Amino acid sequence: MMLCVFILPDPADPRVKTCSRDGCGNRIVSDYPPERCYAECKSPSVAPPLVKRALNFVRAAFGQAPLAIEAIIEGDSSIAFRSREEIERIAAICKACPLFDGQVCTHRNCGCTISADRNEFWSKLAWRSQRCPDDPPRWT
Repeated sequence: MMLCVFILPDPADPRVKTCSRDGCGNRIVSDYPPERCYAECKSPSVAPPLVKRALNFVRAAFGQAPLAIEAIIEGDSSIAFRSREEIERIAAICKACPLFDGQVCTHRNCGCTISADRNEFWSKLAWRSQRCPDDPPRWT
């Protein structure tokens, strides 16, 4: 769920706040300041910025590293990587999610390109250490 970012469009009436995201249009009346007002944003989902997506990927890679090392030592890739069937099942879940924009997951803690065809090394869907960042997770 994405939350509105409220602003004061009319300083003459500080009780009225409007969401600043394009396409949302949420308007509320409250005595609270804008940063303490919350509502589910109706703006079309937007993927996290590229820098945030890269940081999410690096964080995930560090989480995956111990399993990858164990898989190399044991000679068993299934310790670190999901099967093709599991990857396809997870990709289908992601593609049915309202946070999927047709190419990437728009969750602020994800931003993954969703494809069952990506190389396992570069796909967080294939990494056993990963789960959906939504709360509750849509897959684990």
